[in-house]
Amino acid sequence: MRLGITFYDDTPEVLRFDKDDIRSIVLGGVVAHVKMLETYVGTDPENNENLMRVFGEALDEMPIWKAYSVIYDYANDGVFPPDCSVLDDYLRMAISFRMELVYANEFHGIDIGSPKPNTSPRYRGMIGTGKALETLLCGFMARWKLDVPGNGSDDADDVRFWGHMFERIDCDLLSLSEIAILADIQERSVRNYTHSTRAEHERLKTVKVGGRTYVKPEDAKAWLTRRRRFMPTRFPEAAVQ
Repeated sequence: MRLGITFYDDTPEVLRFDKDDIRSIVLGGVVAHVKMLETYVGTDPENNENLMRVFGEALDEMPIWKAYSVIYDYANDGVFPPDCSVLDDYLRMAISFRMELVYANEFHGIDIGSPKPNTSPRYRGMIGTGKALETLLCGFMARWKLDVPGNGSDDADDVRFWGHMFERIDCDLLSLSEIAILADIQERSVRNYTHSTRAEHERLKTVKVGGRTYVKPEDAKAWLTRRRRFMPTRFPEAAVQ
């Protein structure tokens, strides 16, 4: 199974979910795993409120939340991972967790995240089903390609390897949907900036590979730095080299 994210023209403009939304999905996903296990082994179902309380109190120390917290901080807030040696384990865990939530929601009918009352209808769906995690993972991998040079191969590092496993993406070039996540605008808006009629200082330069449109990291970075909602990456001193 491959996961992927598609942004529709009628999607609300802002693409980022806040950390509370992601936390509610991870907590709901942990509870969903327990509910599925009860179904598989035939144990008496536990009270949902009690499960949410117990796991909610312990969530900060759970490896799955530590993984998604690092992923969120880098993808949305531009905080470069403080310890890159754990990314292989974190991404393996985060992607497998997201895939399992597909089964929990679609086959078992379990609601995952708990949207806030004022959340728009489409965002409610992405939080309730857990699909918002895919946007987050795509943003993490897109930012990595922006910040960390590759070698044209998906085995250049752990992030590129898992990016290939998560969705068959180009190892080094960025798609327009990845640019959209980083800029926090719709893909159709990004596409408008690629038109040759745009002024040189506004235009997003692209390249064609196999009939698909991509952006080189250096061109993406030059264009993104002029976008109001783009969050530049903050590197710890030890990571700059």
